[in-house]
Amino acid sequence: MKKVKEFGLWVYNKVILKYWSLRYKTTLMTLARLTLLILAKEIVVPWLYACLVIVNGVWPHELLEKVVTAIAVLCIPSFVEILICILAVVVFLVVAYVQYKTEKKIIKADDDLFNTVYVPYSDELFKMLHIDNYHSWSYHIAVSGSPFMIESQYDEMVQAASYLKRRVEHLKFAEIDSLYKNIALLIEDYHSVFEEHIEVHHGSCYVERFYKHPIPNPNYEADLAEYERIVRLCSDLIFELTRLCNLLLTKMRERKPDYQLDAGVLMVDDVQEHSLYKEDEISQSPYPGLKEFLNVRHNRSYCLG
Repeated sequence: MKKVKEFGLWVYNKVILKYWSLRYKTTLMTLARLTLLILAKEIVVPWLYACLVIVNGVWPHELLEKVVTAIAVLCIPSFVEILICILAVVVFLVVAYVQYKTEKKIIKADDDLFNTVYVPYSDELFKMLHIDNYHSWSYHIAVSGSPFMIESQYDEMVQAASYLKRRVEHLKFAEIDSLYKNIALLIEDYHSVFEEHIEVHHGSCYVERFYKHPIPNPNYEADLAEYERIVRLCSDLIFELTRLCNLLLTKMRERKPDYQLDAGVLMVDDVQEHSLYKEDEISQSPYPGLKEFLNVRHNRSYCLG
């Protein structure tokens, strides 16, 4: 009974509701139109004719009686017409069921691919990004004012970009594949900015305070401004990375609602909106590359630069 109900719902959603959709040009829809036209002729029309007969019996009228007599031949189905009607319904149900089973197989194949390939891909990415400790380490980079990362974690983040670029793509999951590539691009850009002035001390990576040297530094003000520019850019890139990761989580949860359930929404500071894209910013590749990002970051929900 459950399978019959599922099939009935499928017919309703895929056939009945799309009956007039001109874009849905398939053999099934052509057959559906033909079948419903036959049913209208052989079932609906006789019922309408019966109603006219009843009305004429209750309120006799000469003109109405002539109309009823004239259309009797057209409205009362013959045995052959009834047989055609039954055959049309049977053929439609057979074709619809075959299409239903085919679509179920495709959906199952997609689900299998998602669970065996894309869930492990994303799991590995979020492991490299230390999703369990995301708020803590991202806060130290983007909000604390003195950005630093544990050296081993920084290395893992850089490796994540390489990992994502090596993934095998599948046409059915082009949106997720595109987000992987976009995250890889952002990580590489962050690496290029951070690495330019990196200073490693006791297993932690910092942005070197180059404005302090030499002592005294004749270009102190200009170097300090440059240092602050780099720090703010690093912060904005981490906020952007967080938005991208949250977008990926959203796409993963569309197919697997409990995916990374404990992580919830990743946040850098304590304001959730700072770590999410606005509706008009969402695409398959929201991060436009470093050069363009310098211009568009001011339009994001949060920006330090």
